[in-house]
Amino acid sequence: MLDLQARELRGSLARLESEAADRGRAQASSVLFWEERLAADPAVTPAVGYAKAAKAMHGEQDQPVIVAHVKNNSPLPVGHLEFRWLLGTVQIGQPEHLDQLLPGTEERITRPVDPGDGEQRFGPVLTFRDAAGATWQRKPDGSLEELPAVAA
Repeated sequence: MLDLQARELRGSLARLESEAADRGRAQASSVLFWEERLAADPAVTPAVGYAKAAKAMHGEQDQPVIVAHVKNNSPLPVGHLEFRWLLGTVQIGQPEHLDQLLPGTEERITRPVDPGDGEQRFGPVLTFRDAAGATWQRKPDGSLEELPAVAA
């Protein structure tokens, strides 16, 4: 009889752990992350044709940029957001941080692409914590991975 109760208890515990993991994944899946590759930063590119023509006359060109967008479509905030910029698998520069992203809000970070970086190999990666404290990594291709807990 005790053996049967122990098996039932282990089964219940496994179901509860699975349900908790599913809830965490559901929130993390609602955090969207994508990139936008632009020929120039729209925030600094002159809209006036004359100014653009003047730049061209002096041999200046606009620098391409990548805009990393993150939107929290979950009903709970996410925190400790970190944007890392990678060239292949190598981190370039310092990460950029946001403390919190509230439900229904969107943020974006713009980074110029250096000519030698190979535009297609340069891009962002996002890590964040869900409401339960699990850490996730999201890439612009849609992939989502829970990262192992780090011992404090």
